[in-house]
Amino acid sequence: MAIGAQANDSIATTTVKTDTVVNTKDRKIVVSEDGDMIKVSVFKNDSTGMRMVKETTFADGQEVEQVYVSSPFLPNTWNARGKNKFNVHLPDFFFNSALWNDSRLSFGNSNALHTRNTKSYEIGFTLINANISFNASKTFGIGMGVQYVFTHHHLDKGWTMTFDGNRSELVPIKEGEVKNSYISYQKIKLPVVLEWQTRLGTSNHEMYIGAGASLEARFNELSRYKTEQGTVTPSKNLKMNPMGVNAELYAGYNNLMVTMSVGLTPLFKKGNAPECYTTSVGLGVIL
Repeated sequence: MAIGAQANDSIATTTVKTDTVVNTKDRKIVVSEDGDMIKVSVFKNDSTGMRMVKETTFADGQEVEQVYVSSPFLPNTWNARGKNKFNVHLPDFFFNSALWNDSRLSFGNSNALHTRNTKSYEIGFTLINANISFNASKTFGIGMGVQYVFTHHHLDKGWTMTFDGNRSELVPIKEGEVKNSYISYQKIKLPVVLEWQTRLGTSNHEMYIGAGASLEARFNELSRYKTEQGTVTPSKNLKMNPMGVNAELYAGYNNLMVTMSVGLTPLFKKGNAPECYTTSVGLGVIL
């Protein structure tokens, strides 16, 4: 590890700027002093060379941190330049229990929908997010993102959903012993959330809570069941609403969070399918 220092005297002022550089194996830390302000910049060496990953400024007893946004789905040139001062905690990966019922905010199985909520789930990823801070201390702000979600919802083994050309209905399965029956679909979610976050003392540990709404676009819906004779797909058109609106809520500590999403609009088109609302509760992880 090497440590160096350099001083730059300004001709027009008596303020002295001093930079201290600390070099390690794959990182460079630069500490800049300018009067009462101290700035700490952290650079990391990767395949593109040295790039800044974090910057913290201490001034008048206040700490202001800048985080340089990155995503595995973005090119390195964007990662190096796309800095932001406020980081909303949308999970990189989340696994939720997917609950269906005939009314909003219901957590039990619905007899009318023949659901098996305890066997149903959804898996999702946050592809990209952006953030705006509302205060100088960077503890409150708004964030938005793009998420991909796959939903796999189990029905009672003896039931499936079909479409007769006019309406989707849940009907009993007549042939053989059914191993499982389910409805699956995919969606792209666009969450917009307000978040409050705080660091615990001088440590890097943080707590946060957020709430907001999301718009989702659904596609690739189908109903399917499996018997001893094979797999049957009764329908790939279930009169599912192509768009939906949800309320979003989450809270977390460091990289682990609890998430909840409540469907405010029905999953299926009214008049063309049974009335159904979605609720999902689960865990999210920031990688």
